[in-house]
Amino acid sequence: MGKVKVKWFGPSVKKRVESQIDRNLDIAAIVLNSGIRQDLSVTGLHGASLLSVERAGTSSKVLAQFPSKPGQPPHKVTGELQRCVGWDRGKGAHSMFGKRNIRRIGLGMGGKDSVQKGIWLEFGTRWMLPRPFIRPGFFKRVARVKQILATRVK
Repeated sequence: MGKVKVKWFGPSVKKRVESQIDRNLDIAAIVLNSGIRQDLSVTGLHGASLLSVERAGTSSKVLAQFPSKPGQPPHKVTGELQRCVGWDRGKGAHSMFGKRNIRRIGLGMGGKDSVQKGIWLEFGTRWMLPRPFIRPGFFKRVARVKQILATRVK
């Protein structure tokens, strides 16, 4: 009987699998991030009107906007909250798989005040009912994220 030789490709296969997983996680994070930002692009200008405002003897016109209803994503006014939503790779974060393969999506790309306002809008305060946008944005896109993460490694 002849000798059988087996060549092990473990390290190269592992590297390819990890690379594909990283790519899929990046794509999923981008899909979630852009979807949440899109949800925040609705303005409160539907049926809005110009109001005349007088201050210190000067008159100006101000566009009156309608606020979002509790339970709906906040309406876009300046776009500051929309710019504040982002994602990163979570470097240094630990998971059951070590320091790799983590993506964080949320608030934090803008200034401190924008982040605080986003938290108030997401969870509400004792004076304002919540106008969540991150959690509903995630749940709205769960099926697409699952599809991306289940993409076959080539």
